[in-house]
Amino acid sequence: MKKISSTYELNEAINSLSLQQSNQGKLLKDQFLTTIRYFKPANLIKETFDEVVNSPELVKNIVSTSLGITTGFITKKVIIRNSGNILLKLIGNIIQIGVTTAIATHPDEVKAAGGKIINLLFNRNHKNQ
Repeated sequence: MKKISSTYELNEAINSLSLQQSNQGKLLKDQFLTTIRYFKPANLIKETFDEVVNSPELVKNIVSTSLGITTGFITKKVIIRNSGNILLKLIGNIIQIGVTTAIATHPDEVKAAGGKIINLLFNRNHKNQ
């Protein structure tokens, strides 16, 4: 800042600084209100939900996990059916956990293997006809 040598310059500097302070105060209030609106629980939940919905990786993980759980459950039901045998139920649970884990952790490989199996089945049907 330049050196002030008169009363007039002093008053001008005071007015300039007062105007600057007023403008910065308005900006600070606006930013404060924006921050308060951002941190309202409803807005936080909405933004989090938007991030979850718009995250393709998360959706892919949810689909893979759901597919794994469903496939594991179906596999267990196919193996043990309505058996009352405790050993068979234990084996079914172990197989269910294994299938669920395998499909949930390696969805791309399972998808590729499933595609090959389907192609083999349909190619055999076409060859037999």
